[in-house]
Amino acid sequence: TFSMGKENLLLILEGVGMDARKKEYASFEELKHYMYRVASAVGLACLEIIGWRGGNAAAYAQQIGYAVQLTNIIRDVFEDAALGRVYLPLNDLKRFGVERSDTITRTVLNSEWVVSFNNSLYPDNFVELMRFEAARAREFYSGARGLAAGPEKKNLLSAFIMAQVYSDLLDKIEARGFATAGPRIRLNGFEKFRAVYR
Repeated sequence: TFSMGKENLLLILEGVGMDARKKEYASFEELKHYMYRVASAVGLACLEIIGWRGGNAAAYAQQIGYAVQLTNIIRDVFEDAALGRVYLPLNDLKRFGVERSDTITRTVLNSEWVVSFNNSLYPDNFVELMRFEAARAREFYSGARGLAAGPEKKNLLSAFIMAQVYSDLLDKIEARGFATAGPRIRLNGFEKFRAVYR
């Protein structure tokens, strides 16, 4: 129906395959390689359906993909660590003095997991690391907004809504001090409605 190319779908499969065999990323550039496949390529495929293929379409999808995936990584850092995966770049962990033993959670939780978690156990350097990654995600949200222009902009409503929902989710996570080891932080119905309205 939409004459979609297979390239983006193959990239998505490649990204999912990386999840099956890769547990950590040394640098942000290496992480971007992964995020492009599991998130930006999804955006590119969606833009084919929306009907925006030219101009800034590829750059827009790339920026939104990075922003949304980085938001997911921030939200799911403990959930991923329980599966032995650390998506936060290892050189960022080192920069902020967050140790990675078997998983990031061993430093934060003193070898215990979510069951005994208490907000007071979040080390300051861990929170600073998460603030750093959140600021990086916001740069991608901002960059995407700057690329959405031209006559096709009206076709991007669904993309704008998704970006606003995830951006608001990131704000909520930060407002809670990045205390994400408990139940997954989500937007409630009113917060989703507000994001759609915005």
